[in-house]
Amino acid sequence: MSNDRTRQPEPRYPEFEPLAETVQRVFDAIAHRTGEPEFPTGIRFLDSGFGLARQNLVTIAARPGQGKSSLAAQIAYALAQREHRVAYFSLEMTKESLVERMFCQQYAVSGFDLLMGAVSPTVTTSAERFTAEITYLPLRIIDDYCFTERQLYTLIEHLEFRPDVVIVDHLQHIRATERSSAYETYTEYLRYLKELSRRHKFLCLVISQINRQGNDLPSLATLKGTGAIEEMSDLVYLLHDDADLALDAVGQNFNVHLAKNRFGPTGLLRAYFRPSTYRFFDAVHDAKNPNHDAR
Repeated sequence: MSNDRTRQPEPRYPEFEPLAETVQRVFDAIAHRTGEPEFPTGIRFLDSGFGLARQNLVTIAARPGQGKSSLAAQIAYALAQREHRVAYFSLEMTKESLVERMFCQQYAVSGFDLLMGAVSPTVTTSAERFTAEITYLPLRIIDDYCFTERQLYTLIEHLEFRPDVVIVDHLQHIRATERSSAYETYTEYLRYLKELSRRHKFLCLVISQINRQGNDLPSLATLKGTGAIEEMSDLVYLLHDDADLALDAVGQNFNVHLAKNRFGPTGLLRAYFRPSTYRFFDAVHDAKNPNHDAR
Protein backbone atom coordinates (compact mmCIF):
# COMPACT_ATOMS: atom_id res chain seq x y z
CA MET A 1 0.00 0.00 0.00
CA SER A 2 1.35 3.43 -0.89
CA ASN A 3 1.80 6.05 1.80
CA ASP A 4 1.40 9.81 1.67
CA ARG A 5 5.01 10.36 0.62
CA THR A 6 4.79 8.12 -2.44
CA ARG A 7 4.99 10.10 -5.66
CA GLN A 8 4.84 9.11 -9.28
CA PRO A 9 6.68 11.71 -11.35
CA GLU A 10 6.74 11.46 -15.10
CA PRO A 11 9.59 9.30 -16.42
CA ARG A 12 12.71 11.36 -17.00
CA TYR A 13 15.89 10.14 -18.62
CA PRO A 14 19.37 11.72 -18.59
CA GLU A 15 20.73 13.33 -21.71
CA PHE A 16 24.37 13.38 -22.71
CA GLU A 17 24.54 16.98 -23.80
CA PRO A 18 27.50 18.08 -25.91
CA LEU A 19 29.88 20.05 -23.69
CA ALA A 20 29.88 22.92 -26.17
CA GLU A 21 26.25 23.62 -25.25
CA THR A 22 27.04 23.53 -21.53
CA VAL A 23 29.99 25.88 -21.97
CA GLN A 24 27.83 28.29 -23.97
CA ARG A 25 25.29 28.50 -21.15
CA VAL A 26 28.06 29.06 -18.60
CA PHE A 27 29.49 32.07 -20.41
CA ASP A 28 26.07 33.44 -21.32
CA ALA A 29 25.29 33.46 -17.60
CA ILE A 30 28.62 35.12 -16.75
CA ALA A 31 27.99 37.84 -19.34
CA HIS A 32 24.70 38.76 -17.67
CA ARG A 33 26.04 39.01 -14.12
CA THR A 34 26.02 42.45 -12.54
CA GLY A 35 27.63 41.83 -9.16
CA GLU A 36 24.17 41.73 -7.55
CA PRO A 37 22.10 38.70 -6.54
CA GLU A 38 19.52 37.52 -9.05
CA PHE A 39 16.80 38.11 -6.45
CA PRO A 40 17.77 41.20 -4.43
CA THR A 41 15.69 41.72 -1.29
CA GLY A 42 16.98 45.12 -0.24
CA ILE A 43 18.23 43.50 2.99
CA ARG A 44 22.00 43.79 2.99
CA PHE A 45 22.91 40.67 4.96
CA LEU A 46 20.90 38.52 2.55
CA ASP A 47 22.00 40.21 -0.66
CA SER A 48 25.69 40.05 0.25
CA GLY A 49 25.82 36.24 0.04
CA PHE A 50 25.16 36.13 -3.74
CA GLY A 51 23.23 32.88 -3.29
CA LEU A 52 19.74 34.23 -3.88
CA ALA A 53 19.48 32.77 -7.35
CA ARG A 54 17.53 30.14 -9.23
CA GLN A 55 18.18 26.48 -8.44
CA ASN A 56 19.62 27.32 -5.02
CA LEU A 57 18.37 26.22 -1.61
CA VAL A 58 18.80 28.88 1.10
CA THR A 59 17.96 28.28 4.76
CA ILE A 60 17.22 30.97 7.35
CA ALA A 61 17.06 29.64 10.92
CA ALA A 62 16.44 31.07 14.37
CA ARG A 63 15.11 30.06 17.73
CA PRO A 64 11.32 30.28 18.29
CA GLY A 65 9.91 33.79 18.48
CA GLN A 66 12.88 35.56 16.88
CA GLY A 67 11.29 36.94 13.74
CA LYS A 68 11.70 34.12 11.21
CA SER A 69 8.23 34.43 9.70
CA SER A 70 8.42 38.22 9.75
CA LEU A 71 11.66 38.10 7.78
CA ALA A 72 10.19 35.61 5.32
CA ALA A 73 7.15 37.83 4.78
CA GLN A 74 9.39 40.87 4.25
CA ILE A 75 11.46 38.98 1.67
CA ALA A 76 8.37 37.71 -0.15
CA TYR A 77 6.89 41.18 -0.46
CA ALA A 78 10.17 42.77 -1.56
CA LEU A 79 10.71 40.20 -4.31
CA ALA A 80 7.10 40.44 -5.51
CA GLN A 81 7.50 44.24 -5.73
CA ARG A 82 10.36 43.55 -8.12
CA GLU A 83 7.92 41.51 -10.24
CA HIS A 84 9.32 38.11 -9.30
CA ARG A 85 6.64 35.43 -8.92
CA VAL A 86 6.65 34.29 -5.29
CA ALA A 87 4.89 31.23 -3.85
CA TYR A 88 4.76 31.34 -0.05
CA PHE A 89 3.89 28.03 1.67
CA SER A 90 2.95 28.99 5.22
CA LEU A 91 2.83 25.86 7.36
CA GLU A 92 2.44 27.76 10.64
CA MET A 93 0.62 31.08 10.18
CA THR A 94 -2.58 31.84 8.29
CA LYS A 95 -2.41 33.88 5.11
CA GLU A 96 -4.45 36.59 6.85
CA SER A 97 -1.84 36.89 9.62
CA LEU A 98 0.96 37.10 7.08
CA VAL A 99 -0.76 39.79 5.03
CA GLU A 100 -1.38 41.79 8.22
CA ARG A 101 2.34 41.60 8.99
CA MET A 102 3.20 42.70 5.47
CA PHE A 103 0.93 45.71 5.90
CA CYS A 104 2.64 46.66 9.16
CA GLN A 105 6.07 46.24 7.57
CA GLN A 106 5.32 48.33 4.50
CA TYR A 107 3.58 51.22 6.25
CA ALA A 108 5.29 51.23 9.68
CA VAL A 109 2.03 50.39 11.44
CA SER A 110 2.09 48.97 14.97
CA GLY A 111 0.89 45.39 14.98
CA PHE A 112 -0.17 45.76 18.62
CA ASP A 113 -2.36 48.74 17.76
CA LEU A 114 -4.10 46.69 15.09
CA LEU A 115 -4.64 43.84 17.54
CA MET A 116 -6.26 46.31 19.94
CA GLY A 117 -8.46 47.74 17.19
CA ALA A 118 -6.72 51.14 17.26
CA VAL A 119 -7.19 52.19 13.65
CA SER A 120 -6.50 55.86 13.01
CA PRO A 121 -7.45 57.76 9.83
CA THR A 122 -3.79 57.54 8.79
CA VAL A 123 -3.86 53.76 9.13
CA THR A 124 -7.09 53.61 7.13
CA THR A 125 -5.52 55.60 4.31
CA SER A 126 -2.44 53.36 4.41
CA ALA A 127 -4.66 50.27 4.28
CA GLU A 128 -6.31 51.55 1.11
CA ARG A 129 -2.93 52.14 -0.53
CA PHE A 130 -1.66 48.74 0.60
CA THR A 131 -4.74 46.99 -0.78
CA ALA A 132 -4.33 48.67 -4.14
CA GLU A 133 -0.66 47.65 -4.26
CA ILE A 134 -0.75 44.05 -3.02
CA THR A 135 -3.72 43.09 -5.18
CA TYR A 136 -1.57 43.17 -8.29
CA LEU A 137 1.64 41.69 -6.91
CA PRO A 138 2.74 38.27 -8.27
CA LEU A 139 2.54 36.79 -4.76
CA ARG A 140 0.54 33.71 -3.76
CA ILE A 141 0.20 32.45 -0.18
CA ILE A 142 -0.90 28.89 0.58
CA ASP A 143 -1.58 28.01 4.21
CA ASP A 144 -3.41 24.68 3.95
CA TYR A 145 -1.16 22.50 1.78
CA CYS A 146 2.43 21.24 1.28
CA PHE A 147 2.65 19.63 4.73
CA THR A 148 3.87 16.42 3.08
CA GLU A 149 6.22 15.53 0.28
CA ARG A 150 3.34 14.23 -1.84
CA GLN A 151 1.43 17.50 -1.48
CA LEU A 152 4.58 19.42 -2.41
CA TYR A 153 5.00 17.36 -5.55
CA THR A 154 1.36 17.78 -6.55
CA LEU A 155 1.42 21.54 -6.13
CA ILE A 156 4.74 22.30 -7.80
CA GLU A 157 4.20 19.98 -10.74
CA HIS A 158 0.66 21.14 -11.53
CA LEU A 159 0.39 24.81 -10.62
CA GLU A 160 -0.33 27.18 -13.48
CA PHE A 161 1.38 29.88 -11.38
CA ARG A 162 5.05 29.08 -12.06
CA PRO A 163 7.06 30.67 -9.24
CA ASP A 164 10.51 32.21 -9.48
CA VAL A 165 10.82 31.90 -5.70
CA VAL A 166 9.36 29.33 -3.30
CA ILE A 167 9.33 30.05 0.45
CA VAL A 168 8.61 27.24 2.94
CA ASP A 169 7.81 28.48 6.46
CA HIS A 170 8.77 26.43 8.30
CA LEU A 171 10.44 23.03 7.96
CA GLN A 172 9.56 21.67 11.40
CA HIS A 173 5.84 21.79 10.54
CA ILE A 174 6.27 19.10 7.90
CA ARG A 175 4.18 16.10 8.94
CA ALA A 176 5.95 12.83 9.60
CA THR A 177 4.23 9.62 8.49
CA GLU A 178 3.70 6.50 10.56
CA ARG A 179 6.51 4.80 8.66
CA SER A 180 9.08 7.58 8.96
CA SER A 181 10.72 9.50 11.78
CA ALA A 182 10.75 13.29 11.82
CA TYR A 183 14.43 13.17 10.87
CA GLU A 184 13.71 11.03 7.80
CA THR A 185 10.72 13.13 6.83
CA TYR A 186 12.61 16.45 6.96
CA THR A 187 15.51 14.95 5.04
CA GLU A 188 13.35 13.61 2.22
CA TYR A 189 11.32 16.82 2.02
CA LEU A 190 14.49 18.91 1.68
CA ARG A 191 15.95 16.51 -0.85
CA TYR A 192 12.85 16.78 -2.98
CA LEU A 193 12.68 20.56 -2.59
CA LYS A 194 16.20 20.82 -3.95
CA GLU A 195 15.35 18.47 -6.82
CA LEU A 196 12.30 20.56 -7.70
CA SER A 197 14.23 23.84 -7.52
CA ARG A 198 16.72 22.50 -10.04
CA ARG A 199 14.12 21.01 -12.33
CA HIS A 200 11.84 24.07 -12.36
CA LYS A 201 14.61 26.65 -11.92
CA PHE A 202 13.34 28.53 -8.89
CA LEU A 203 15.03 29.85 -5.74
CA CYS A 204 13.94 27.89 -2.68
CA LEU A 205 14.01 29.67 0.69
CA VAL A 206 13.44 27.43 3.71
CA ILE A 207 12.71 28.74 7.20
CA SER A 208 13.86 26.49 10.03
CA GLN A 209 14.12 26.38 13.80
CA ILE A 210 17.23 26.23 15.96
CA ASN A 211 17.30 24.17 19.14
CA ARG A 212 16.20 26.13 22.19
CA GLN A 213 19.05 25.27 24.55
CA GLY A 214 21.24 28.08 25.73
CA ASN A 215 21.60 31.63 24.47
CA ASP A 216 24.93 31.16 22.74
CA LEU A 217 25.52 32.11 19.12
CA PRO A 218 23.99 29.22 17.15
CA SER A 219 25.97 27.02 14.78
CA LEU A 220 25.12 24.50 12.09
CA ALA A 221 25.12 21.84 14.81
CA THR A 222 22.13 23.51 16.50
CA LEU A 223 19.80 23.25 13.47
CA LYS A 224 16.72 21.36 14.56
CA GLY A 225 15.64 18.02 13.18
CA THR A 226 18.01 17.00 10.42
CA GLY A 227 21.60 17.28 9.23
CA ALA A 228 20.24 17.55 5.70
CA ILE A 229 19.81 21.31 6.19
CA GLU A 230 23.57 21.72 6.44
CA GLU A 231 24.21 19.18 3.70
CA MET A 232 21.81 20.42 1.03
CA SER A 233 21.60 24.16 1.62
CA ASP A 234 23.70 26.43 -0.55
CA LEU A 235 23.52 29.16 2.10
CA VAL A 236 22.56 28.97 5.77
CA TYR A 237 21.79 32.12 7.79
CA LEU A 238 21.49 31.75 11.58
CA LEU A 239 19.73 34.64 13.36
CA HIS A 240 20.54 35.32 17.00
CA ASP A 241 18.81 37.88 19.21
CA ASP A 242 21.61 38.69 21.65
CA ALA A 243 20.54 40.55 24.79
CA ASP A 244 24.01 42.11 25.00
CA LEU A 245 23.32 43.93 21.72
CA ALA A 246 20.14 45.67 22.86
CA LEU A 247 19.80 49.04 21.16
CA ASP A 248 16.69 50.78 22.45
CA ALA A 249 13.26 50.22 23.92
CA VAL A 250 11.56 49.48 20.62
CA GLY A 251 14.00 47.20 18.83
CA GLN A 252 16.79 44.69 19.03
CA ASN A 253 20.10 44.16 17.27
CA PHE A 254 20.66 40.72 15.80
CA ASN A 255 23.76 38.75 15.02
CA VAL A 256 23.36 37.03 11.67
CA HIS A 257 25.79 34.17 11.23
CA LEU A 258 26.29 33.23 7.59
CA ALA A 259 27.33 29.73 8.61
CA LYS A 260 27.49 28.16 5.17
CA ASN A 261 28.09 29.81 1.81
CA ARG A 262 28.78 27.61 -1.17
CA PHE A 263 29.73 30.65 -3.22
CA GLY A 264 32.04 32.63 -0.97
CA PRO A 265 33.09 33.53 2.56
CA THR A 266 31.12 32.96 5.73
CA GLY A 267 31.06 35.24 8.74
CA LEU A 268 29.11 37.35 11.21
CA LEU A 269 26.76 40.07 10.00
CA ARG A 270 24.40 42.44 11.81
CA ALA A 271 20.74 43.39 11.51
CA TYR A 272 18.13 45.27 13.52
CA PHE A 273 14.58 44.07 14.17
CA ARG A 274 11.64 46.24 15.21
CA PRO A 275 8.98 43.88 16.62
CA SER A 276 6.17 46.47 16.64
CA THR A 277 6.21 46.61 12.83
CA TYR A 278 7.70 43.13 12.26
CA ARG A 279 10.46 44.59 10.11
CA PHE A 280 14.19 43.93 9.75
CA PHE A 281 16.66 46.68 8.91
CA ASP A 282 20.24 46.54 7.70
CA ALA A 283 21.91 48.47 10.48
CA VAL A 284 21.43 50.54 13.61
CA HIS A 285 21.41 53.90 11.86
CA ASP A 286 18.61 52.74 9.52
CA ALA A 287 16.38 51.87 12.45
CA LYS A 288 17.02 55.22 14.14
CA ASN A 289 16.14 57.16 11.01
CA PRO A 290 12.45 58.04 11.45
CA ASN A 291 11.94 58.29 7.70
CA HIS A 292 13.59 54.99 6.84
CA ASP A 293 10.56 52.79 7.41
CA ALA A 294 7.87 55.30 6.53
CA ARG A 295 6.17 55.37 3.17
